[in-house]
Amino acid sequence: MLPQHNTTQIIENELNNPIRSSQIILDLVKNNHKPFINLRQILNQLGDRSFGFMLVIVTIISFIPFISVITGFIICLIGTQMILGMDKVKLPKVILDRQLSSNKVNKALKMVVPKIQTIETYIRPRWQFTNTNLIQRINAVVIVILGLINAVPLPLTNIAPAILIMIFGLALIEKDGMVQFITLISSVFVAVLLGSFLIF
Repeated sequence: MLPQHNTTQIIENELNNPIRSSQIILDLVKNNHKPFINLRQILNQLGDRSFGFMLVIVTIISFIPFISVITGFIICLIGTQMILGMDKVKLPKVILDRQLSSNKVNKALKMVVPKIQTIETYIRPRWQFTNTNLIQRINAVVIVILGLINAVPLPLTNIAPAILIMIFGLALIEKDGMVQFITLISSVFVAVLLGSFLIF
C-alpha cells in the first residue's frame, strides 16, 4: 500500500498533467500486433467513446487511402449525434466491426501523432463560456459539413477538412473554447472554398 503523501502526489500529478491524446495513440500502436483490427477493438483499447476522441481517431483512419468515403460518413454521423445532444457516440455494428489492415492503421496513427503533439502544445482549457449547447451544436453542424467534404472521392480534397476535424476533436477533449472558435471560422472558410471548387 502506497504512503498517503505519495498517493496524494500521484493524484495531483494526474490532474495537473493528464495523459495527452498523442500518448494514448502511441500506446495503441505499441499494443496493436494482430494482422487486422476494427474500430470496436480500437475503442475498447482506448476506453474513451467521447465525441472528441472519436473524431480524432476516425479522422486519422481517413488518411488511409481509399477509405475517406467511409470515414466521412462516420464523421457526419458523429456530428449529427452531437447536434441531437447525445451523451456518447453510437455507431452501427457494421461500422464498428469492419476489418482494417493493422499495418495501414499503425502507419496512419504514427504519421499523424507528430502533428497532434504540435497541436497539443497550443491547446489547453480556456474560454469555458463557449461550452454551451448552442455553440456545440453550431460546431457539430460544421463538423457534418466537413465530413461531407471529407467523403468526396477526389484527390487532396479531404486533407484540409480532416486536419480541421482533428483539431476540433482535440479542442473538445481539452475543452479549449478558443481553439474551437478559431477552427470554426477556419472551417467555414475552407468549406466555402472547397464547396465552390467542387460545384464549379
